Amino acid sequence: IAIAAIGVGAGGGFGAGEVIGICVGMLMVLALGVLFNLLYILIWGLCSHGVLRLGGRDHQPLASTFRALCYSAGANVSTIVPCVGWYFGWIWWTVSSVIMFRETHRISTGRAVLSVLALPVSGTLVAIVLYVAFIWSVMTMAGPMAFTAGVSGSFPGTGHGDTQTVLDNYLGYAADNGALPDHPVQLLLGNRMFSSEFISSETMTTVPQINWPRLKLGDLEGISGGAMTAKINAFLKRLPEGAFAHRAGDYIFTCPGIDPTTLSPDVWLVIFSPLPIGGPASAPWVTNVYVGQADGTVIVIPKASFQNALQGQMTVRKNNNLPPLPPLSSIMHNAPAVKSSEPIEAIDE
Repeated sequence: IAIAAIGVGAGGGFGAGEVIGICVGMLMVLALGVLFNLLYILIWGLCSHGVLRLGGRDHQPLASTFRALCYSAGANVSTIVPCVGWYFGWIWWTVSSVIMFRETHRISTGRAVLSVLALPVSGTLVAIVLYVAFIWSVMTMAGPMAFTAGVSGSFPGTGHGDTQTVLDNYLGYAADNGALPDHPVQLLLGNRMFSSEFISSETMTTVPQINWPRLKLGDLEGISGGAMTAKINAFLKRLPEGAFAHRAGDYIFTCPGIDPTTLSPDVWLVIFSPLPIGGPASAPWVTNVYVGQADGTVIVIPKASFQNALQGQMTVRKNNNLPPLPPLSSIMHNAPAVKSSEPIEAIDE
């Protein structure tokens, strides 16, 4: 307040109205601070006295409890120290309260500590539980609250945005080379994609878990372009004949070696399918399946209705002379989907 008044008197940038506003605002802050402390002492005193009574009858009246808390509040003067006082001043108030409780009620130190710390400790635990519950609810509901089935567009930092990025790179490879890659690992060539982009932000899959037969994704990180090309080309020569769907991390890539412009727009090219292993890679909060289509859009399908969407996709694939998809969980890094004379027409996702 004094600084604001000096600013007016010295012809500073403050007008009379601004000074009044600053003064009123600061007085309101002070008033709210006093009210908060009075309310806190009231609740703290009632809680502490209640705990005290639970431990026995050898104690003074409730008024003595409030007297002890109020007299010990003088230790709060340490909070005036700039920057650090507010964070540590309350500790000495608590210590002083314990001492005052012990002397006022003529009880043991342990009983005084239990009575005084009952509210601060329980309040801290409740705050931690509420914070953890809030974070968990945000992680759980981010997918279903943000999207509905059939929504397209990119939302970076989500399973939808991750899938859109993968699909764009998959189609970009086809635009540059005339056809989709024979295997998604080819997307690493020329830094079109990075290893981490095969992992969705909605899962806890890691790069070391992505291993194809005689080729580990981690081994392709940090090596020269020539060495990477040699490793990938050697791997491609060992691919099984007739493979039409490959897994790379949390995604399944279909239609390898096909020009996507020859397909109908609704053919599924990239399917978000979290790595089906337990332990640290499990993702119970994943509630949607993200599917990248040949027209460059990503649709969001709730898991509950994925079976129905899949049946429709089987018809789409048949109309495009594509083999039906096997169960997604059967498509692993060491087991791509391969054409067979007995196609599987169901999926367990």
